[in-house]
Amino acid sequence: GIEGKPVRFIATPGEVVVLKGTEVIRGDWSAHEGAIYKTQVNEVFEQVFVDGEMMIEARWPNARFDQLLDRVCWAKTNVGSRYGKIVDSNLASTEIDWTGAVATLNVAHQFFSWTRTVVKHEKGSDTFTYDKDLPGITHYADKTTPWEENVYYLSGKLEALDQPTEWFLDESTGTLYVWAPDGDNPEEHEVEVKVRDYGFDVQGADYVQIEGFRFFGC
Repeated sequence: GIEGKPVRFIATPGEVVVLKGTEVIRGDWSAHEGAIYKTQVNEVFEQVFVDGEMMIEARWPNARFDQLLDRVCWAKTNVGSRYGKIVDSNLASTEIDWTGAVATLNVAHQFFSWTRTVVKHEKGSDTFTYDKDLPGITHYADKTTPWEENVYYLSGKLEALDQPTEWFLDESTGTLYVWAPDGDNPEEHEVEVKVRDYGFDVQGADYVQIEGFRFFGC
């Protein structure tokens, strides 16, 4: 466009126009275990919606999506935790081997959080390790208190899927597992996954107006 004559994308008056970054899952669902259902997908994604509501990736300790940043729902490190190592007496009670899982770590000064792969853990153990490559905090490694008053949570394991509103994607097999909010077959709902970041992607252009649209998942 030009000054005074912009290119305008506008919603028709009186109409609701929604631009989505999601695609609806069209495949057949089958029972996996209990209220957990599964289906095959072709995409890799990090967000799942059921009837327009965000679900939460299966994790331990459990939390609803609206509690994602609530530290009360994170696990707490115990005495013996150090840089590269988490010790937590409650970890053993999960009866899950978390090796290969994703650890979301709010450690050291706790101004930052990182995600790191669990390098080593054994079922029934209260300890797991991760790579000592967290930028900017290596100088905390010789201090005791910062590592023993931290919080974290674990995800990336199907075994962690144990309550409604949780999901897990097995990228190696292209299998999506979902526990719908009401526990019934996801075929009774609209299940969507986020596959694109932008509803509008405007580059190298001036005087463009976008008006009256709603954006969902983008």
